[in-house]
Amino acid sequence: VLLQDMNESINHALAVAEFPTIEHYLQSAQQTHSPYQEGQLKQNREQLDDMFKTLLTHFGRYTRLALIGKDGDEHFSTQHSGARTTKRNHSETRYFMEAMTLEPRSLYVSPPHLAPGIAGPEITTGVMDIATPVFGRDGQRLGVLLLTLDWGSLADRFLRAIDAQSGAVALLVDANGSWLLPTETSAMPFGGLLQTRWPDAWQAMQVANRGSASVGDNLLFFRTHDIRTHHFRSQAEQVFGLQNSQPWRLGLITPRPGLASLLAESPWKGALVILVYGLAIAFGLGWVLTNHRQRTLKAEAQQLSAEARDYARELADLYENAPCGYHSLNEDGVIMKMNRTEQQWLGRRADELVGQQ
Repeated sequence: VLLQDMNESINHALAVAEFPTIEHYLQSAQQTHSPYQEGQLKQNREQLDDMFKTLLTHFGRYTRLALIGKDGDEHFSTQHSGARTTKRNHSETRYFMEAMTLEPRSLYVSPPHLAPGIAGPEITTGVMDIATPVFGRDGQRLGVLLLTLDWGSLADRFLRAIDAQSGAVALLVDANGSWLLPTETSAMPFGGLLQTRWPDAWQAMQVANRGSASVGDNLLFFRTHDIRTHHFRSQAEQVFGLQNSQPWRLGLITPRPGLASLLAESPWKGALVILVYGLAIAFGLGWVLTNHRQRTLKAEAQQLSAEARDYARELADLYENAPCGYHSLNEDGVIMKMNRTEQQWLGRRADELVGQQ
């Protein structure tokens, strides 16, 4: 939102500064006029004033459009409250001095500051001055076009992009940590220092251009935005500003998410999470019970196997060492086995008898 609005404002300033009518007017204003030429100049000034009023009405984010000669004298200034009746000299202002040193299609962007806004001169709000030089076709420097942006309206769009029900707090400060959001719609007064309210957030935002950090029980997501280098989607050749005013540091402090916030945000998503947790727990319990049963059966089988081996050894010992002779025959009467007692009595070895009928 911020990048789009700033680039649009830059493009508007550049487009207006290149109107042939403005170029012709400034060239004519610097010359000596006959009564007829003076009448033509007055008519051109009235036409430009009407055009500026139309631009202010169409682009509601601006509070003032002013055309300034190269000596700093204001030719006219159109505001939402109407044309200025008392002309002023801008030669000592920062925006005029900076713009008079710039090349064509370059701009000076001032830091946001308090001044009368769209609502009227009696209501102070944040504004930003955008100044660009005006050149003739022959490359002669003719003056400066000043466009004052209602920073409050732009900041409101920035704040409306955040869901008010989420409990998130928007941060927007300059390179010094000075608060840039309107006082009535933000968590701090305009111009206040972020480090006095959220020192952990300011420390995190100073060491990296973008990232996240923990701020108490909350999470901070942040990034920087430098209008001097991030104007690639505009038609500007170069954008200048005060050294300590850029980059802007944007942030969002949001409560650390939990199950309750997840359920409040999306019941279906919460139900899915609960279902997944339930399946995971059921699978885990089933695995534990199955594993325990398998271990129990294995232990019982090992015990039965040991008992069977012991019983077999006892039977073999009883067969071999019984006090009487034993021999085993198959269904055909063939000797399959003969114990030692009978072999001794018969005086024969087992290999001599086994297999005989």
